[in-house]
Amino acid sequence: MLVPLARPRDRGGDPPTVRQPAESGSKGASKDPVRGPGGYLGTPEQAARSHEDLGPIVAFPTPEARAWGIELVWAEAEDYRGRILQIRAGKGISLRLHEEADRTLLLLEGQIVLHIGPGLNSLTKILVSEGEAFRIQPGTLYEIRASTDSRLLEVSAPALDDVVRIREATE
Repeated sequence: MLVPLARPRDRGGDPPTVRQPAESGSKGASKDPVRGPGGYLGTPEQAARSHEDLGPIVAFPTPEARAWGIELVWAEAEDYRGRILQIRAGKGISLRLHEEADRTLLLLEGQIVLHIGPGLNSLTKILVSEGEAFRIQPGTLYEIRASTDSRLLEVSAPALDDVVRIREATE
């Protein structure tokens, strides 16, 4: 059974610490990194930047209800996006394609049926099981239907809102 995605509760206390990367050689680096008691600090220019310049370090994504389940965007940047898709058993994502976007999905939980191919008359039906990943390249038609309650991890880049719906998912 899928557990609803929810905003973490305020746990109080000190904020979590950020683990510093292990020291490594600066082979090929154009500038020597600055090192201090707190660990690797980056180049002098990077070390001089304020924390506010870096944008939010910790975010609390908000789940959004969809006709097929729940979508949670957990990472969003200029050239990529990470989402968790919870699809209820018997529901699905419409037949579609992306003209530029390149997507890779990992089935974290459940079982889905993926219809994928270069055209309407050449779709292949693939049963995807927990732990399996698949890639959807630009221009590829695909449709996802959940056989059981399912949870997918998706990473996509670029053209994040590039979707051409061919037909809506049927019940």
